[in-house]
Amino acid sequence: MEFEVQKYQCHNHEYLIYDCNRNDYEFGAREARVMCSQSIGVTARKILVGPVLRKDDMTLSIYNPDGTVAEPQLEDIKVFAKYLEDAGYDRTCRSDSGLSCDSEEIRKVCKMAFFENFIEKYNLKRVN
Repeated sequence: MEFEVQKYQCHNHEYLIYDCNRNDYEFGAREARVMCSQSIGVTARKILVGPVLRKDDMTLSIYNPDGTVAEPQLEDIKVFAKYLEDAGYDRTCRSDSGLSCDSEEIRKVCKMAFFENFIEKYNLKRVN
């Protein structure tokens, strides 16, 4: 099994996105610190975790590289909306919301996959 994150860029800021519906591992403050630690070397302004689907609602968690919970900013939401569109969650972005998903300022940079050795070394836990 693998642990996968996407990296997006918006206005020279980079974001990591962990899709909790397509991965089997917990992701929280500890994992945010691990991903942005010197030993891993991944840099990001923020780490976006989601989408968390509840009945008719969708939400996400946002972490700073040091593992603290971040308050959502408009740019964070725009990046996440672009990811949702790219990943096939949302086929039509709502133009009236101000979240322009086809904005040329937001782009996917890469996808990173981490395998068993990484999972064991950092003691990542599967979601029950």
